[in-house]
Amino acid sequence: METMDDNLIQDDESELTDDFTNDMKNKKDDEKPHRLDLLESGYFENISRESFKVVFTALNPLNFLSYNQRLIIQDFLKNKQVLYSHADSTRLWFESAKDEFLTLLASYDEQTLYEKRHTIFNIYEQTFWTRKGKIDLHKFSNFCYLNKIQNILYSDVKVLVQIKGRIVEKITTSDVIMFAKAWVKDYQTYCKTCPFLVPLEPFELDRLFQGLAKHETTTTILTLNCIKIKFLADTKDKIFLPFQNIVLEVTKDTLKENKDSSYYWSSWQIKHKIDMLKYSKKGQGDFFQFLQNIATNEDNLFSAIGYMISTYKNPANPRCLVLGEVGEELDEVMGGSGKSLITQALSHVRNTIFLSGQRWNPYKNFLFQRVKIDTQVVILDDVKKSFRFDDLLDTLSNGIILEEKNKQEIHLKSEQGPKFGLTTNFPVVGTDDSHTRRRLDVEISHFYNAKHRPVDDFKRLFFSPDWKSKDWQDFYFTVIYCCQSYLSKDTILVDQAVITRRAVKLEIGEDLASVLDYILETDKTYTIELLQAKLRELTGKLVSANLLARKANKYYTALNYKVTSTRVVANNEKIRNYTISEGAKNVS
Repeated sequence: METMDDNLIQDDESELTDDFTNDMKNKKDDEKPHRLDLLESGYFENISRESFKVVFTALNPLNFLSYNQRLIIQDFLKNKQVLYSHADSTRLWFESAKDEFLTLLASYDEQTLYEKRHTIFNIYEQTFWTRKGKIDLHKFSNFCYLNKIQNILYSDVKVLVQIKGRIVEKITTSDVIMFAKAWVKDYQTYCKTCPFLVPLEPFELDRLFQGLAKHETTTTILTLNCIKIKFLADTKDKIFLPFQNIVLEVTKDTLKENKDSSYYWSSWQIKHKIDMLKYSKKGQGDFFQFLQNIATNEDNLFSAIGYMISTYKNPANPRCLVLGEVGEELDEVMGGSGKSLITQALSHVRNTIFLSGQRWNPYKNFLFQRVKIDTQVVILDDVKKSFRFDDLLDTLSNGIILEEKNKQEIHLKSEQGPKFGLTTNFPVVGTDDSHTRRRLDVEISHFYNAKHRPVDDFKRLFFSPDWKSKDWQDFYFTVIYCCQSYLSKDTILVDQAVITRRAVKLEIGEDLASVLDYILETDKTYTIELLQAKLRELTGKLVSANLLARKANKYYTALNYKVTSTRVVANNEKIRNYTISEGAKNVS
């Protein structure tokens, strides 16, 4: 709270009693008490004319007191008057306690008095009750305002929050009422150690708590002013990491503390401190070594992690991280390669929600009910072999719909919503251009598997209580390295050839894929009749010519081969002959 300002003195004040006014006329200027002590504009707006007389009469003989001493008594009398219906009660009470007050005041130096006065004044300002413990709703609104409880607009959604410094915490009306009750209890406790504060009587306390539970109080909370505040937001060139001790601003070349006035959700704060004096530009520690062990392409893996940490999304091309395993054949997939440790690492940097890929059903109601407006990353963990990337395309392109039971749905645009990633032991179906542009495929090697786990090399579990402060420092230094690796690139280039081959094999069927691979390895020409015959040998089934033609063309096109057809005559019949030729390398 701001301190009193001498500019608020009102020279035309006529509320003084005659005795006090006459006494003032007889004193020299340097002997006069500060009229501000008694006449601050609006300070006594809720106190009657008779109450002014009480304060002036009480303070008139105490002109020898210092400025801060008089302010404390004045504040106390104002607060005491609120609890009594008659001015005489206040006058009699003060007269009986005056000697004790003077003795106590004399024991404090001016600095202590100044600090106490401000503490008491701030407490008085937050009280939200009148006589006999009745809630004053106007004062309760002021109590909320002083404690930074208010509504904000976030992505066009009204949210009740409490702001502490730069940190914004989502709360409910129940949280506000509990906070108010806790504040009153603290007030009662503080009154025991501060004789200048007036505690509530037991019956007043009961009435106050009953008032907090009433509908009118909840309505007051819900109708608090709604404002817009600026939130911390990553850009194409910057990533912000809000540690407990600093907000670190990362660019491709520099690291510095961010000190602007933007806010961030409490769920965004990293639960550790960072010591930049120990920073090494090159990643270090066990987690860095782990990433090097599992990477098939170190540069791509580090950059992909940096991409997921950055909350910036290009609205023209938002991408989903697809963490798979190396291996061209479908039956080579084993699991246990360390993909889940990468997604766990993301959860220690960004507010991450894990959804079960095994139970994923895109047609289910309330699909994203666990996702909130402050969620930064959504991971579909261990998706099924039947998972179709098409089911995510609309969400990636047009944003996410947040639904909760009995609540209004919220639509977050693509650039406002979380980033998506998924882990899988299988190739993900989807090979056309709309899929490959939206995917960021990263393959993990089989360095680790069911027989050789990370704990065998590092002798402890990652992110566990076994990790000491240095381990966390090394981990976050690796995070910074990943961020700078991503920021230093215009785009992340991923060789899609093997990944696409596996995905399209799953889509067309492995039997047909093996026939098409055989043709690639031989003379690179085929007819639909040849495909039908070869496939019938393998499966005993006859597949329609049109379906085979579409699947063959899809397979070869996905692998970036060019397929041309010509009509030839064989056995007096016109047939279509297909020729396969090399295309450009498939890079996205």
